[in-house]
Amino acid sequence: MPAMQTVVPRSRERPRGRIRNVGQAVGSRMRVIVDLARCQGHGRCYDLAPDVFEPDDRGHVEVAVRGDLPPVLRTDAEIAVGNCPESALRLSQSVPKTSTKAARS
Repeated sequence: MPAMQTVVPRSRERPRGRIRNVGQAVGSRMRVIVDLARCQGHGRCYDLAPDVFEPDDRGHVEVAVRGDLPPVLRTDAEIAVGNCPESALRLSQSVPKTSTKAARS
């Protein structure tokens, strides 16, 4: 009798859809930008990143994080941005400015 082979299925927990690598610079700051005119309230963003996004009274997206996005939430935000069917979300990256005194030294 031939030996039985065990097949292990691949994980189904991987995010689906487009995932964009933002390429974070060292010391960079990142913010979430929402185009409310494009948001249709599909809810993928707050399902995928509930610590970053939340629904408003009409089911459209609101950013739950005020100011810069903490590094621990960046991956979740990138996945949510990449999965927005209306492309209503984006991440804006900026490098902190150095003081003029430090730049002259």
